[in-house]
Amino acid sequence: MKITVINLPSATDRRQFQLQQAASLGLELNFKDAVHSDQVPTEVAETLSMQWERKMSPTEVACYLSHFQLWEQVASDDRPHLILEDDALLSAQLPLFLSEVEQLVDIDHISLEVRGRKKLIGDKVIYTVADTELRRLYLDRTGAAAYILWPSGAKKLAQLHRIKGAALADAQICRAHQLSSYQAEPPLCIQLDCCEYYGIQSPVVTQSTILNTRREVEDNVGKWRFKVRRILSQLRMARRQLIYSTLATRRQLSLRVKDFNP
Repeated sequence: MKITVINLPSATDRRQFQLQQAASLGLELNFKDAVHSDQVPTEVAETLSMQWERKMSPTEVACYLSHFQLWEQVASDDRPHLILEDDALLSAQLPLFLSEVEQLVDIDHISLEVRGRKKLIGDKVIYTVADTELRRLYLDRTGAAAYILWPSGAKKLAQLHRIKGAALADAQICRAHQLSSYQAEPPLCIQLDCCEYYGIQSPVVTQSTILNTRREVEDNVGKWRFKVRRILSQLRMARRQLIYSTLATRRQLSLRVKDFNP
C-alpha cells in the first residue's frame, strides 16, 4: 500500500521522525510537501475560508488543500492509500494490518486513530485484520492524521467538496456520511500531542502548526451564516445518531499502549 506523509519542507524534525519511525516498522514512505498558506492566492483562500461552519484561517485552508490534493491523486488510482500527517505516531501492529487490509472490498475509508473523543461505532465486528477489529464508523468528531482512503472514497470526498465546499480536513471527512467508513480497534495511531493523554511517552516534542491560527481570523465576519451552519450540522449529527442507535454505540476507544511503547 502506498503511504504518503503530508509534511512542510521546513518541518525537518518531523520528517526525520517519520523516517526513523518507518525504518523501525519496515515501512516505505512517500512525502507530499504540504501546501503553505503563502502559496494559496488571497482570493482563493478567502473564498475557501468562508465555506465551513466558521471562518478558517489561511493555515487551516492550506492544510485542507494538502489533503484535498491527495484525495484527487487517490481518486485516479486503482488502490487504497494510507495518508498520514507528520505528527502521527504509529502502532507496531500497523505493518501487518496494512499487508492484509488492502484486499478488503466495499470500503471507502478506515480511520486508524483516536483523539480522546467518543465515536459512534457499530456494535458488530465486520472484519478482523491482523488482530485488529474493523467496525462501521457512523459518526466521528475528529481525525485526519492517519486514515486509509480507497479511490471510491476519494471520489466521494471530491464530490462533497463540489457540493459543500471546503472545511477543516478532518471535519470534511467526518461530515462525509456517504462514505462507507470503518474504525480500526484498537486504534493504530495517535497524534504526538495526545501521547500524554494516553500515557505514552512522546518520542518527539512538537507544537501544532494550526492550534493558534484562529487568532488570524475575524470572528464577526459572516457570523450569522456560520451560526446557522453549525446548528444544521448539529441536527444532522443528532439525526444520524438516532438512526443508528440500535446498531451502534457512542463510546471511547482504548489503545493497546504497549504497541506504542516497544
